[in-house]
Amino acid sequence: MEYFGVLALILMLGYSNYPKKVDKLEKEFRKIKSNGKGEKNMSKLISDLKGQNCTIECKEGLLDGKTKIECKVIDVDDEWIKISFINKKGENKQKVIRVDTVGSIELS
Repeated sequence: MEYFGVLALILMLGYSNYPKKVDKLEKEFRKIKSNGKGEKNMSKLISDLKGQNCTIECKEGLLDGKTKIECKVIDVDDEWIKISFINKKGENKQKVIRVDTVGSIELS
């Protein structure tokens, strides 16, 4: 019976550090995952385009139902791009799109 208590104590001490290890691994996984996508590199490149006119092509039809639109890049961060464009009615619109939806960018 005494051995059971000692064994339980050893197991408890061994697993007491387990949540810290899991948190550390989750942080490393998120870092590797974001580096693998290339989003940070893409947002760094796009941040250089602030204030310039360009043509953005998205993977999905997010921009007024189109996949390609002429716009001006207003602001950029790690995940989002704020753009300004003129819609079919001639109105100046602003939209925020995710960096990972951008397929390509052409400078005008």
